Amino acid sequence: MDVSAEGVFLVSTEHFPCGTEVIFYLPVEIGTKKKNSLCILTGKVVRVDTRYEGNLRGYGIEFLKANSMSALEQIQIFVREAK
Repeated sequence: MDVSAEGVFLVSTEHFPCGTEVIFYLPVEIGTKKKNSLCILTGKVVRVDTRYEGNLRGYGIEFLKANSMSALEQIQIFVREAK
């Protein structure tokens, strides 16, 4: 899985056509004290990549909304700290 502040790319054996809405529950640790937080994000499949072998497909998913504005901020902090 590759996460950015705008979305996620993941590989799966499941089949999701473009336009499919998905919900992510992403536990993240933020800050020097590693405070645990759960980000609940709704996204939409915007790209399907079939270049993988077997039943694997890659999916580009754009985040549409979050359980709170701070959830999007938490994802941005998580991405920044992970670099």
